[in-house]
Amino acid sequence: MESKNQKLMLAAICTVLVVSLAFSLGYNIGRVQVPSLLNSLQQYNGDLDNLLLAASLGNSNSSASCGILYSSLSSLSSQLNTLSTEAIDLTSQPTPGVNYTGVIVQLAYTRVSYWLIAQRINDQCGNKIVTELMFYSPKNCPNCVTEGNEIAYLSSETNASIGVVLDGTVNLQVVSSLNRAFNITTFPTLVINGKYVVKGYQTLPQILQDICADTNVSSFCDSTI
Repeated sequence: MESKNQKLMLAAICTVLVVSLAFSLGYNIGRVQVPSLLNSLQQYNGDLDNLLLAASLGNSNSSASCGILYSSLSSLSSQLNTLSTEAIDLTSQPTPGVNYTGVIVQLAYTRVSYWLIAQRINDQCGNKIVTELMFYSPKNCPNCVTEGNEIAYLSSETNASIGVVLDGTVNLQVVSSLNRAFNITTFPTLVINGKYVVKGYQTLPQILQDICADTNVSSFCDSTI
């Protein structure tokens, strides 16, 4: 009987040790991943600053310059998608004891920065493409996920579209300012070319209709996307 109790005690101790080791490993990995991702986001914001500088130079609205600026936006969009995926993967399965607030806030700031620069370049170059800024809530909004996927699909299928999704609930001054500027009262809400606001969930065909009605980018009106 004593031998059996000893075995049970040993098994319990081993279980505790395994759980503790797993927690310790997860905690340490989380502590490494968070600053690494924050550093990547900060480096990306440096690239955005360089693009903003390029957009501010003389003759930056010429056809050749606009082509280069639009190409840079497309490249940075792909990089932002990669960083966003890393951030979502990291924060969707949080490790206890690791603070992810910095990642969430920095990601929102980076998305806003990208959209603002994209909007400036598009205005500067005569609105040759369409920008979409979709406000969402990460809680109690299944349609936000669906519409976000539609925006991502649209951007992946045509070079004439740049889509950005933004958590409208993040405690960040610039997000609050955008919420007020566009009177964001419900999620999802879509802002087209920084001017036209569409509240509530929209299917992909509805989004294309909204773009066609509100912009002069004719490729969307007869789109087969």
